[in-house]
Order: sequence, then structure tokens, then C-alpha cells
Amino acid sequence: MEGMERGRAEDIMIRIARFFQSLSGKIISMSIGGMVALAVALGTVTVWKLSGLTEQYEIENVGRIVSQNAEQFNFMLKRSEFAVTHATNMLYRMVDSPAAIEDPATLTQLEHHVATAFEDAVGELAPVASYYVYYLDEGAGKAGSLCYTRDARTGAFRRSWHKTPTGDEVNVPAYRDQVDEVVASGEARWSEPYYSANQHRYLITYTVPLFSGGKVVAIGGIDLNFLDLIRQVDAIHFFETGRAVLVDPSGTRFYTEGVPLGAPSTDYGYQPVGDADAESAERHGHVIRYAHNAEKYDAVCAPLRNGIRVMGIAPQGELYARMQKIILQFLALFVLVEIPFFILSAMLGRHINHRIAGLVRAADSIAAGDYHVVIEDDHEDGLGRLAQAFNIMTERVRGALDQMRHMARYDALTGILNRAGLDAALQEWQRDCANERAALISLDIDGFKFINDLYGHAAGDETLRALARDLTACFPGRHIVGRNGGDEFTVLLVDVSEAQAEEMIRSLHLRKKRFTYEGAAHDYTISIGYAYHPGHGLTMTRLFHQADMALYAVKMEGKNHFLRYNEAMEDMDRSSLGFNLRDVTEQIPNALLACSADEKTRILYANSEMLRLAECGTPEELMEFTQGRALNLIHPADRDAIGRELFAQAAAGKKKSLRYRIQGRKGTIHSVCDIRKAVTSHAYGKVAYVCLVETDLCDPV
Repeated sequence: MEGMERGRAEDIMIRIARFFQSLSGKIISMSIGGMVALAVALGTVTVWKLSGLTEQYEIENVGRIVSQNAEQFNFMLKRSEFAVTHATNMLYRMVDSPAAIEDPATLTQLEHHVATAFEDAVGELAPVASYYVYYLDEGAGKAGSLCYTRDARTGAFRRSWHKTPTGDEVNVPAYRDQVDEVVASGEARWSEPYYSANQHRYLITYTVPLFSGGKVVAIGGIDLNFLDLIRQVDAIHFFETGRAVLVDPSGTRFYTEGVPLGAPSTDYGYQPVGDADAESAERHGHVIRYAHNAEKYDAVCAPLRNGIRVMGIAPQGELYARMQKIILQFLALFVLVEIPFFILSAMLGRHINHRIAGLVRAADSIAAGDYHVVIEDDHEDGLGRLAQAFNIMTERVRGALDQMRHMARYDALTGILNRAGLDAALQEWQRDCANERAALISLDIDGFKFINDLYGHAAGDETLRALARDLTACFPGRHIVGRNGGDEFTVLLVDVSEAQAEEMIRSLHLRKKRFTYEGAAHDYTISIGYAYHPGHGLTMTRLFHQADMALYAVKMEGKNHFLRYNEAMEDMDRSSLGFNLRDVTEQIPNALLACSADEKTRILYANSEMLRLAECGTPEELMEFTQGRALNLIHPADRDAIGRELFAQAAAGKKKSLRYRIQGRKGTIHSVCDIRKAVTSHAYGKVAYVCLVETDLCDPV
């Protein structure tokens, strides 16, 4: 009995161990460990950083409230500024000179338009107490000045004289200083709070100067009821005892309903702790602190457009209490969530484990080389998107592999087999059809370099493409067509008799070969050599050798033809074929030049001796110096006569040497003997091959 119980306990332990070794078990272990670590870290941080969290979080909250209210007040101030600016802009458009305000009729018209502009701009802006415009005349004023004041009982604006040059209010020191500063600086500004005995109100004023003829001729302004602003700010509260108040830029003077013109903060029992400068606190993101009734208060400010600040003051004790309550609520919620979270983690772990296992199996299949695996997971979550991305990736990899295989076997320029693809195709044929009759063809383009030199490499590329199209058209089906490189091509005609092979190659030879470049068609020719494979006794290496020998034999006989390999070709002297024609032309001590035998005399070739005579370092310099015309090498004094003679000889088909002078790029003159021969080229038309020999002649012909 004890043995059975021990065995059952061991089995349970093994299952538990296997569970925690599985991915789902690891997820659950990580979840539980993470929750425990989070609880410990949260408790530590809560105790350690309580004061910091309280200050940071709650002060930012107070700051947001203060900033939001400050934005509303600034909007009201900005509307007031707009009302004055709107009215003064209208005056500016109507008063084109200081003399304009001397005319009573003009003043009456101005009064009507200005009053209308103010009424339209002020609208229902409640704190506006009055608005006005008065004209300056060396400080004596003008009869056209006007002022409208809001009636305290009805709220309507009526005409008054408090803000005219003859009114008493102009002499209030705070306002008078404001006007003098605006006139002196020529800039609009807000005044400090002051008391108006005529309006029986505490005001702040925004004044704007009106210029005409380069001087200030009038003052426009608007008065706001400062007590209304104070009352609106007093209505802002934080927590139970927190409040908002208007303060000066230093933060040490409070504006209250009881003392609208301001009093030191200490008069209200708020003693600054450290630096209480509001402007400095705003610049550096500091919190202003006060002590009041043995309790500490934190304060944040937001600036208004008139220079004063809205300050929010909150007691630190209430800030701490709110934060402690939030933390306790969070801890309680954390405990309530932890148990169901454990259950959900277990269920989720099993589900995720199953899906990840599918991803692992797919990855193993890809590692084994199977790129056709598809993961069946249509969930719209991270793993589902991963599975979808995995499927897209494998599909793209398959496509990329197919493309790479194609690029590895096919020539990008012509679309036929490249050297690697050709070798692979020939090896496959040799492996599977070695006893099959076949013919191996080696061919290249006659004068391909001249096509590149004459028309450019783009034309050479089009020639290669045209030949590839001709080859695939002449040898379709199982026949193997490939490009070895450059202008060399190889074709294997499979399952053909000797007669069939010769007939197919003859058809290719007789086919009109042409490429089109820049809208013009150009003919070209090819040389073909081939060897026949009777189905036994020849290796591919030997076949290539025989086809190569046949191609060289065609070259020796003048190109543009085809030949089948025979054993006599083995005794052919190939040394001349390997001799470098460029070495010959460069070492000949005379200047050699090839050009078109027409009036254009287009330069086709020049050796190094020709470049020396023309005083050009490169063929490009020669082409630039002569503008591509051989006739431009002749000295200007000889050019017309020699040109006529050369064209006459070409027309008559005569061959006669001529003597004349040529002039180099640097001005050096050489006397030369011109010996030339005109021939007709299949590719270039009529071409003149010219040999220039320097002579001792110094006089023109």
C-alpha cells in the first residue's frame, strides 16, 4: 500500500516537473515570478518614492488645471487686444495724414466707424468695462475723442468722457504712465491694475498707438474689469483647501478681491520658502513653495498675456493623502486580479504552446529544405500575424529561390542560357541522352567590337539580343541555346542527322540578321563552326574542341560563313589568329586612320601615331578636337582643295597619293603624304583606310 502511494506521488512529481519544463509551464512560472517580483518592487517603490510620486503626479495635475484656466483668460485678453487692433486698423486706413483729424466732418465719420468697429469686436465679452479713442495734439487733445463705458446696472455701453484728454482719468498716474510709454515706444501694451474713480472700478487697460505721417496721432484702448478676473480666478479650487490666485511676476504679490491692487503674500499668511520667483520657476520647471499656518503648500504658475500669473496653491498634506488612497486602491485591485490572472495564464500558456509548436515544426521543415510548408493559424494576434508573416516569407523565399535559380542559369541581357546554365544543360543531356545524335555549334558576331565602337555599347547589347532571338527562332524545342560570354554563343542540336544539322545551320546562315538602334536598322553577320556527334565515341570536351576549330577555320576564310569540322583543320596554323591586331597597328611607325568615305569623313579608328600627330592623348580628345570628322585634321588653308580632290578620287574610284598639311590640337603643323584605299564594308558602308607618312614638305600643296 505504501509502495503504491509512493509511486503515485512520484508520478505526480514527474508530471509537475514535465509541466514546468514545457513552454506553457515556463510561461506560467514566468507569470507567477513576474507578479511576485512586481508586488515586491511595487511595495518598495511605494514606500521609497511616495513623496516624489505625490509631488510629481498631483502637482502636474494642478498645473494642468491652472494652464487650462490660463488659456481661457488669455483667450479673453487676446479678444480684447483684437478689438482695439481692429478699431485702430480702421482708423489707420481712414487717416492718411495728421491733418485729416483737423476736419470736424472727418472726426464725426471716424467716431461712427470706430464705435461700430468696437461694438463688432467686443460683442459679449463680459469683463470689458470701456473702450475709447482719443486724439493727441501736442498733449492738448481733440474734440473728436470718444469713450464708451459699460453701465454697471444695464450692461450697455454709453458715451462718456473718462478717457479723453479733458477727462480726469487721463491724469491717473498708472494710466498716464501707460499712455506715455505707448507714445514713446510706439508699441501696444497692457497696464498694471489701477483704480478708476470715474468708473468706480479696478481696471487693467490695453492701449494701442495710431501712427500717421510717422508720428502717433491717437491712442486706442480697452479697459477690463480687474475684479471680474480676480473673482473668476478665486472660483478655481483644488482638493479641499487649495485655491488659485492672481500674482505678479515675482510670485510675492497677490491680487485678491479684498486688495485688488495687490498686497505681499505674507499679508495673507503665505511665507515664501526658498526662491518664489514665478518667472524663474516657469523657465526652469520648478515648483514654488509657501508655508501657511504651519503647513507646506506647493504652487505652480501659468503666465497671462498682460504679464501677471495665475497661481495654483495646493497643500502638500492633501496631495499625499490623495496619492496614498490611489496606491491602496491599486494594491487592492492587484490582489483581486492576481488569482484569476494565474488561471488565465495557465490556459493561455497551453494555447500559446500549441501554436508555437506549430511554428517550430514549420521552422524545422524549412531547415530541412521544404519551403512549401504552410502554417494554419488565422488568429488576429501577434502569433497569428507571425504565422501569416511566416507564410508570406516562405512564399517570397520560394519566389526568390526560383528567381535566383533562373538568374543562375539564364543570361540577363539575352534571356537565353548563360555559361553556367549551358554547362548544366549539356551535362544533363550527356547524362540522359549520351547516345543521341547531335551537332554542337560555336558561333560569334563578325566585327562586334566595331559595332560597339561605332554605335556604342547599347547598340552592341541590342545586337546580342537580336542574335539570341534569331537562334531561339531557328532552333526551337529541345535544342539547347546559350551564350558563353561576350559575343560567343553555343547551340546543341539534339536528335538530328548530319543532313538535318547542315540544313538547319545553313538556314541560320542565310537568315537576314539585323538589329535596330535609335530607330535605324543595321545589318550584321556571324561566323559558324560546328561538329557532329554520331551518338558514340566523342566526349563533350572533344566536341567543343572540334566546333572551336571549325569556327577558327571560318575566321581564316574571311568570316560570314559556316564550316563543319574535319581532321585537316587540326593542321591549321592558328598563330596568325592569336596575333594581336592592335599590337600591329600600334607598332607601325605611320599614322593609320579609318573613316567613312563620304563628305562626313566620320572617324572610325585612329592608332597611337595618329593621336600623336593630332596632339591628342586619347581617342576621346581626338573626337572632340575634330568634331568626329577626319577632314578637320587638314590645315584650314588646305582643307577645301584637298577635300575636293579626295572626294573626286573616291567618286572616280582612283587611288592616288596626296600631300598636304595637318594641324594638331596645340597648333603644330605637319606635312604628310596621304595614301588611302576605299572599300565597301558590309557593316559600315564605304570606308577609307588612310596611311599618313610625314614628309619634309613645308609648303601647302
